[in-house]
Amino acid sequence: MRSAMMSLVLLAGSFSGSVLAIDSVGGEVTFFGRLVPQPCTVNPESLDMTVPLEPVNVKTLVANGGKGADNAFSIGLSGCKTSVKDTVRVMFNGQVDPDMAGLLQTTGTAKGVALRLLNKDLSNLDINTQSLPITLVDGSNALNFFVRVETNDASKVVGGPYEASATFTLSYQ
Repeated sequence: MRSAMMSLVLLAGSFSGSVLAIDSVGGEVTFFGRLVPQPCTVNPESLDMTVPLEPVNVKTLVANGGKGADNAFSIGLSGCKTSVKDTVRVMFNGQVDPDMAGLLQTTGTAKGVALRLLNKDLSNLDINTQSLPITLVDGSNALNFFVRVETNDASKVVGGPYEASATFTLSYQ
């Protein structure tokens, strides 16, 4: 038994010696990150929303100076802490219509129209441009906006379904 133990110790010693004989190469790993003071959480229903627009008669659109009805929508925030940041601006990012600067390009069988985004006070909010500053309150907030269909050339308007999409970015200040 003693010789079996001695053989085991010698055997273990021979493995550890061979492990130590292997060359090792090392390096450095650098980690970095960023803490972002976000005072609010975007409500789940605002992360991927659909805003249905009322049907617009082509003749009515033309008769109203190329502007459809204003349709309200909002981005919901919760858990806001104004001690972190108390103002936010929203930027809607999307494809600008090539014929109507600042408006969101539409796709579909309807032609000659684009979507105009509006701030809460109904002032124009161009695509890829920050909104007016919105003052936050502690707790829940609704960032209110409007959207409407527009045309700048009645002769190009063709009826049919249309859609457009944009992403939004919140910039806290």
